[in-house]
Amino acid sequence: QVEGLIQALQARKKGFQRATADGDWALIYEINSDGSPALQKFSQNFESVGGSFANFDVSKNEFYNIANLFGGKGKLMATVEFGEVESQSSSSRISCDIVDASIQLGSLP
Repeated sequence: QVEGLIQALQARKKGFQRATADGDWALIYEINSDGSPALQKFSQNFESVGGSFANFDVSKNEFYNIANLFGGKGKLMATVEFGEVESQSSSSRISCDIVDASIQLGSLP
């Protein structure tokens, strides 16, 4: 069902809209490209439902991912730089690169 909704939105050809994206988002679904690092895909298996966020700061072309892991016992944080690219559908998309990442487990620093 989610894939069908994504396709319906893509058909509108609105693409990435900076004003809409700016701000804090609760992450409920994500798709990684085939070229994404294995660790990035692996970490999704341990994220707590409702505990992942993407905080977009479009003025800096950055967003900050925060994912609670293992039922809140751990936290994965990443700073991601993004840039707009034109897609085959002639609507704008973003290309992302992780520029900083850290993990916190329990009371360990």
